[in-house]
Amino acid sequence: CWELPLEQRCPIVDKLGSCEECTVYKEHIESFEEENSDGDHQRTILIADDEMLIRWSMYQTLRKAGFLVTLAKDGDEVQGMIQDQKFDLYVLDLRMPGCDVFSICEDIIERSVHSKIMLMTAYGSEIIQKRASEMGITYIQKPIDMTQVLEMLN
Repeated sequence: CWELPLEQRCPIVDKLGSCEECTVYKEHIESFEEENSDGDHQRTILIADDEMLIRWSMYQTLRKAGFLVTLAKDGDEVQGMIQDQKFDLYVLDLRMPGCDVFSICEDIIERSVHSKIMLMTAYGSEIIQKRASEMGITYIQKPIDMTQVLEMLN
């Protein structure tokens, strides 16, 4: 699993350091890439959350819906990824180690004018919701309703 690029690593490795399912996971990725190698632009999503289970469940749902999904577990990983890549959608947890999420959102808006940002949190407030709205960011409460996420993408 560690030989795979970061976006293709099994999220379980983030937490446990090793994973018996890596071979299965790699086969899923290879199969998915073969199915989607027709040259069309495949929409890309960055999911950033410090909770492994949230990243994994969102990854599974969005991958099955046909999106190319990249995962990040903290603000440092997000900052590194937005320097090198642009995504169609950024799904960011409000409270992650190593970041001020609104500062990251400003960077994304500067670099990726046409990208959408979705901010998710279990610790919402009207002030945060207002700030997100003023920046053009979709704000959703945890637990995440994946139907809402899929509607936004379609």
